[in-house]
Parts: sequence; structure tokens; C-alpha cells
Amino acid sequence: MEKEFIIIDDTKYETKVSNKFRNRKVYTKPNPLEVNSFIPGTVYKILVREGESVNKGKDLIIIEAMKMKNTIKTPITGKVKKIAVKVGERVPKGTLLIELE
Repeated sequence: MEKEFIIIDDTKYETKVSNKFRNRKVYTKPNPLEVNSFIPGTVYKILVREGESVNKGKDLIIIEAMKMKNTIKTPITGKVKKIAVKVGERVPKGTLLIELE
């Protein structure tokens, strides 16, 4: 491992960086217009329709995981542009469920 310098809050630090760290997936800020599943599960119920206006905090979709129903709410006020899943569909974590505009 080579020594490298990193800067955190205007302070320069000398450190060793591993190949695992160098090859990690780079963080990208989540898109507020995309509602993704935060857990793997099955789409139990879709509570909105395409073209419907929604306010921040409105229930959008219910995902069933491990016999528990998890309600996903809208993070912003907007309009439902696209519903990317169907009732009964199994979705992994991070799957796009609903796109807003």
C-alpha cells in the first residue's frame, strides 16, 4: 500500500489506502425524483396512479417483506411520472419503484 494524502474539512492527512478502497463504488447523491425500494420484498399494493399529483409524505406503495408490510412515502411534492413495478412483483433493494416529476 502506498501512502497518500486525503483532505477532510480542510485538514490534510497522510494515510495508507488499500486497493479495496480505491476500487470501491463511488457515492452518488440520490435523485429525489426517483423512489427506490429500501428493502427487498414483494410489491403488495400501489396506492397512486401515473399522472396523479402527490404531496410530500403521501403513501405511494406498500412492500411486503418477511410478513411485514412497509409503506413507502413520497420524499417530495410532485407528480407521478412513471410506475416501474406491478403488484406481486419481487423487487431487490435499490429497485426503482416510482419516478416523479
